[in-house]
Amino acid sequence: ILFLGLLGQVALFESNGRRSMAEARRLFLRELKGLNWASLHDLESTVLNQNIRRLPPALCDAISLESIVTESQGQQIDRIDLISRELKAAPGPPSEWTDHETDWLGPTEVVIPWSLSPRRLHILGWMRDSRRPTRSPSKP
Repeated sequence: ILFLGLLGQVALFESNGRRSMAEARRLFLRELKGLNWASLHDLESTVLNQNIRRLPPALCDAISLESIVTESQGQQIDRIDLISRELKAAPGPPSEWTDHETDWLGPTEVVIPWSLSPRRLHILGWMRDSRRPTRSPSKP
């Protein structure tokens, strides 16, 4: 099962007093148990106070996707930290960030900055279910 842009956008429950958010998340993961699944989803997002093209060149380069495929996870996290720091230091009022609260899904394998529009920036995360044991190839 592949979730593309769904998790982090859709609430798994409505506040009706029947279950907590933690319980809804636990039930969701329980239903996926034993299945191969992955997700590309929002980690954080913001609406910038200025057009991305007007940002300093180093920050524009950090937001570009050109080298993301070859970066290690540590380098990706460093890149996201740079983006966050630089945006907070940019002239004008600070941008407000939305945490899409997807940490409960499991460890993020790849972090991707995505400029959805000239002022809207999303930080995406890719992960595969790490709770399912992997089978080793059978030996002849």
